[in-house]
Amino acid sequence: MNKKLLVLIFIGIFLVSFISAFEKEVIYIVTNDPEPAFLIAMDDLGLSYDVIYHTDVDEFFDFSSYKMILVNDDYFPNWDLIPINEKPSLVANKDNIHNWGWAVRATEISSSGGIYVDADNSTEFTQNFPNNFKTYTSNYPNIYQLDKYDIFNGFEKLVYSTFDEGDIVVGVINAGTTLSKIGYQDTFVNAKSAFFGITESEHWSVESNQLFKNLLLWLTA
Repeated sequence: MNKKLLVLIFIGIFLVSFISAFEKEVIYIVTNDPEPAFLIAMDDLGLSYDVIYHTDVDEFFDFSSYKMILVNDDYFPNWDLIPINEKPSLVANKDNIHNWGWAVRATEISSSGGIYVDADNSTEFTQNFPNNFKTYTSNYPNIYQLDKYDIFNGFEKLVYSTFDEGDIVVGVINAGTTLSKIGYQDTFVNAKSAFFGITESEHWSVESNQLFKNLLLWLTA
């Protein structure tokens, strides 16, 4: 092997290492303040991340150095510049769910006695969960669900309403899935993704916190 080729190899190895050092696993996009427990969950799992405000995302923004996208429960006026359906994504968001072609709308659920949900224990995400659990330690925060009349077909159900198992509170979409609903354009989901309707993280129960972490691990694997 000649010296010039050897030098080029070493330069290539250095550049790959240099670029990798600046790659992050999660890009967390917000409009307002980030959810504190979202940050704590990523720190607990040892995930690297950047918190980016939506105003920093334009048509030239490079998402290629991130493994997954996490979006807050905010309205994103530039939703079309965030490549949901193209990269692994965790959507803790009700306001743009129709823009991304997952459901007609998300429905807000409240209860002065606290909100309980049922879990499908046959999934890898919830197999050790109780069949029924409280979403928050406080009785007052709201959750969001994709009603069975609004959701597009193609979700795998993880957590659902205690009143109707067709109403999904947390669900995942496998890569290569076509979401469909009569009367609406199909949505092709090119990367594994998840909807998470338990958005007020400062009040999470143990189960809600663990489920969020389980989804992060799946999406960054």
